Amino acid sequence: MSNALKLDLELKRFRNKNKNVIFTGLDSTASPGNKTLQLSELCPKVYALERDPKRAKVLQTRVEKANAQDVVSSLQVDFLDHQLDLKEDEHLKLIICDPSCSGSGMRLHGKENVLCSLEIPTPAEELERVKNLSRFQFKILAHALNYSETVKYVSYSTCSVYQEEDEQIVKDVLKKFGDKWQIAPNLHEIVQKAFKAPKESSKKDEIESYTAGIH
Repeated sequence: MSNALKLDLELKRFRNKNKNVIFTGLDSTASPGNKTLQLSELCPKVYALERDPKRAKVLQTRVEKANAQDVVSSLQVDFLDHQLDLKEDEHLKLIICDPSCSGSGMRLHGKENVLCSLEIPTPAEELERVKNLSRFQFKILAHALNYSETVKYVSYSTCSVYQEEDEQIVKDVLKKFGDKWQIAPNLHEIVQKAFKAPKESSKKDEIESYTAGIH
């Protein structure tokens, strides 16, 4: 999963540039917990949110099996409705957004000689479902960018190859928050080809997009 490897690299770079702060991470849609556990290796404290009761149990089990309870706090809450009650020494800096998606990249990944690319159109029979998912994905990412003034880094990812769930989400969100946020440097080439990112500015925070989650 190249997106997970890239996520790890970019977060480490950001953290190393800000060694004077105590990092707290938030996984906004956490179950089953793969990225949560990865985040727990980068941050001394991680909050993992999952609104669905069954999926929340899966998340908690994954955290316990990894013996990560001291770092990860699993909460069965809706990210869109919940505001964390942080301790005085916890500084929320990083949010991961990996919302529910069509899973189109996962299906293609299982087929031989089929490449995930921007050339793959959304099938007509999936358009309505993808539109509904994209509305939810936009809400999650937009909420993350407006969650807290202390947040400096947000990662958005899906395992979909459809533009409605990927490039278009980031594009639409940046129309709303482009005065405060920008695309992080060293983005995957597929994103750079999709649209032009705003000019870099040290005063702006960063948003990172991995639009083709599995290669």
